[in-house]
Amino acid sequence: MSDYQVIKVEIHEENGVAYADLKNGDVLTIASNGLARYNGEYVTDYANILSFVDIHTVFERFAKMIEQAEANN
Repeated sequence: MSDYQVIKVEIHEENGVAYADLKNGDVLTIASNGLARYNGEYVTDYANILSFVDIHTVFERFAKMIEQAEANN
C-alpha cells in the first residue's frame, strides 16, 4: 500500500473545497473552480474535468501524480 494512497475524502459544500487525506498524512485539496493544491501549495488545475469525472477518481490520479513527482526528486 502506497504512502500516497487516498484514505479519506471530504467535500465541504459551504466553502466549495474537497479535501483528501493521504496515508502519509499529506493533504490534497481541490476547489470548486478546479484549482488543486498539495499541502497548501498550488499544483495544477482540474477545472476542465471536474464536471465529468468523479472527485474520488480525480484525487486518486492527483495522489499518483504527486507520488511520481516525489520519486523523481
